[in-house]
Amino acid sequence: MAEGKPTFAAIPARCIGDERLAALDLRVLAAIAMHDRFSKNGVGCTIGHGKLAAKLNCHLKSLSRSIRTLAECGYVGGRDNPLNPKYRAYFVIYNEFDEHFTKAPTGNELVTPTGSETVTSNASRGNQLVPESAARGNQLLENA
Repeated sequence: MAEGKPTFAAIPARCIGDERLAALDLRVLAAIAMHDRFSKNGVGCTIGHGKLAAKLNCHLKSLSRSIRTLAECGYVGGRDNPLNPKYRAYFVIYNEFDEHFTKAPTGNELVTPTGSETVTSNASRGNQLVPESAARGNQLLENA
């Protein structure tokens, strides 16, 4: 493997928990972020849809749907490509929430408030056999 500068795809931290995004959407976002490089060149991601779809191993229509989803969710923006007016240049949108997302509570601090009910049951754990009278998984014990 040739030595060189490592390449990264800096995706916004807020997309990690966004349930609106599918796996392909995250892959498209990562590819655009890799080519955008924090918009350091001032142009953004100028790779064409055909090459981008080939890199991602997806169909052109699926790529277009993902880009539209990412734009609607506020992760990417588009503008005219200054290098070729027939194409668009995409850029990743980072906002203040990305910074706050990384400063979320960690360890034993509560992330969401909990009620007074216990979350887990007293069922057997580990490599022990589960007795017939114990609850299994998410099912309720019917004949207790």
